[in-house]
Amino acid sequence: MLVYLAACASYANDGDRPAPVDAGAEIAAPPPPPDDAASNACDPSKPFGPLVFFPAPIRAPSNEWAGAFSHDRLTLWFCSDRPGSTATDIYVSQRTGLDAPWSDPRLETALSSPAIDCGPRPSADGLTMYLDTNRGDGGRDIYVARRASTQAEWDTPVPLAGLDTADDELAVTLFGGGTVAFFTRGMIADLSTLDLWTASRADTSSPFGTAVRVHTLSSPATDMYPMVTEDGLRLLFTSNRDAGSYAVWTATRPSPGVDWSVPVLVPELTVAQDDRPVWMSPDGCTIMIATNQSGSMDLAYATRPR
Repeated sequence: MLVYLAACASYANDGDRPAPVDAGAEIAAPPPPPDDAASNACDPSKPFGPLVFFPAPIRAPSNEWAGAFSHDRLTLWFCSDRPGSTATDIYVSQRTGLDAPWSDPRLETALSSPAIDCGPRPSADGLTMYLDTNRGDGGRDIYVARRASTQAEWDTPVPLAGLDTADDELAVTLFGGGTVAFFTRGMIADLSTLDLWTASRADTSSPFGTAVRVHTLSSPATDMYPMVTEDGLRLLFTSNRDAGSYAVWTATRPSPGVDWSVPVLVPELTVAQDDRPVWMSPDGCTIMIATNQSGSMDLAYATRPR
């Protein structure tokens, strides 16, 4: 996985995968609606539609590792190693409407550092940002930054209380009003140790309690990048448990607190040899993935039909 997850295992060909779409083309499709739009309801039993790659200036010859929309879909944060980055840094781009072009990305200086900074995950109100970084002791940890308003600068990120251990933690997603976290934990030096973990807290100002490994989702292979719907009933993640390449998998459960179903492959989101979900709308109708379909990592999104 290049810089962001140094030296992954070699990839295997998978003849059962769908043929990749043209990596150089932007597929014509309407932009996804804001998260609170009534028209955003979809049929979760239906597959996602075609992937839509972000155009320039978001898409670049560099790597765009992970991204996330604001609640209204008018702001996009993503991490990239494009020129001007010190390693992998967090950038932000905005647009004036859902059909308007994206602005030239600018470096989020308050969120970035000379170390690796990635995995931006904004809260619904846009006042809290979660990210993962190795700026501390050299290991990957989940940090949090806050700001007074959406027009203000971010405070300096600090470790997220309760989730900081000697292991690497990254790719956090929160639901249940920010009280439940799913994330990746293990040792990046040995990718097979990366598994899916979860922890909860009483409220967003409290530290997280002891995290537990999600045994029904984890495997002897690499399992990471969990994305969970706000109701906690549907999850997507990436794993190399099948044929050695990184593909998108999904699982469901009838209610929070019970075991997840056996994960199954999501073929329409598995188009290359490194595909990972990096953001999902609260209702699970829109997914953003990072894929190396073109050789470098690019961001694309897809929506389920209504």
